[in-house]
Amino acid sequence: MDSSSLSKPGSCVKDNLPRHPYHETRTGQQFPTALSSLSQEILHDNNFHTCRSMILMNGDRCIPGQWVLIHQQNGQQPLVAQVKEIIQRQGSTAEMTSSPDAIFLQSGKIQGSTRPYQMPLVQYDDTNILLPIEVTHQGTSNTSPSIVHKGNPNDFMLNTAKMRDAKHILPLVCEPLTPLNTDHAIMEGCVHEIDNKKSTQYPNNIPQPWVSSSGHSIRLIK
Repeated sequence: MDSSSLSKPGSCVKDNLPRHPYHETRTGQQFPTALSSLSQEILHDNNFHTCRSMILMNGDRCIPGQWVLIHQQNGQQPLVAQVKEIIQRQGSTAEMTSSPDAIFLQSGKIQGSTRPYQMPLVQYDDTNILLPIEVTHQGTSNTSPSIVHKGNPNDFMLNTAKMRDAKHILPLVCEPLTPLNTDHAIMEGCVHEIDNKKSTQYPNNIPQPWVSSSGHSIRLIK
């Protein structure tokens, strides 16, 4: 498979782990009967790869653990979900085209906003989702990473500042967010970041100076 095909939306890259039977994958444990159309021999042999990444429609590379928007063809608003696992069956049509056979997702819900950045707060709900190959192409052709991880590993901020994806993100915001004063937002964000860094580096609260190499305390929130 040439490198250009691996950069196309929907393409995926296998990890370096050994193949597994379907029931040993996270997908198989959550959806044990999802591939019941396949023979038991195929399901129980080591025929299933896990993938380390896939390409979304906007060209971003997505890895398990990242959050995405899933476009729904029925006109409903997009779903916010975390990618849990990307699997590919050995010898399948999907493998021949470097595409996933299925994607295991856990959906999230948007509740309120978080300070100091005034962005919508996303939390897990209890819904697991499986996108089989015939839906995967629709889903991956209309998805875009849109979550910035910050703080509690089960709490995430919806990054409404990512303007190229804003048209997909903003309909998910249930409440209008209070417009920010830019200078105040930058200052509040810097103070928050410095406090977090101090509490991590100096757990005994011993006062210590903290200055970046350039003399500025502003840094990007990735």
